[in-house]
Amino acid sequence: MEQNNAVLNAIKTRRSIRKYTGQPIDDALLQEIIQAGFYAPSAMNRRPFHFIQLTDKALLQQLCDLHPYAKMLPQAACAIVVCGDYSISGAFYMDDCAAATQNILLAAHSLGVGAVWCGVEHTDWQQPFGELLHLPEQIRAYSLIVLGMPAEAKEALDRVEPAKLHLNRW
Repeated sequence: MEQNNAVLNAIKTRRSIRKYTGQPIDDALLQEIIQAGFYAPSAMNRRPFHFIQLTDKALLQQLCDLHPYAKMLPQAACAIVVCGDYSISGAFYMDDCAAATQNILLAAHSLGVGAVWCGVEHTDWQQPFGELLHLPEQIRAYSLIVLGMPAEAKEALDRVEPAKLHLNRW
C-alpha cells in the first residue's frame, strides 16, 4: 500500500544514522529540530523535559569518551542531551523524555538530518554525564541524540511483526 502521508512516511523510513559528512547543520534547521521536542506529549502535561544543545567539539569528545556507544560524536555536527526533571513528574519523566526524543528524531529525519538515539538512562555513565554537564540534582540525563548531515543512506525496513499484534486479549 502506497503511503503519501508525510508523518507516516517519516515514521516508516527513519533509520539510525551514525556516519556524518562533518558539515555543520544550519542553525535555523537545528532550532526546528530541538523545538519539535517541546511538542512531545507528557504525563499530566507536566513537561519535565529540558534539552542541552552541544556543539563544542571538546565536550562532544568528552561525552564520546564516557559513552561506549557514541563513538560517532567527534564526526557529528552537534548533539542534544534530553534531560528530565524528576522533581516535576517522578519516574514519568522517562516516558516524557522518550516522547521528546522520538519527536526530535522524526523532525531531524524529515529535514534531511541524520540522527541516532544513544541511551543514557539506566547506565553507568548517567552520573558522569550529569557531572560533566553540571546538571542540577533533580535533573537526569535521559538520552543523547547525535546529529549530523548524513554520510550514509539506509534503506527503509519492513518492521511490522503481525505475530506481535493481539486483538482484545493476548
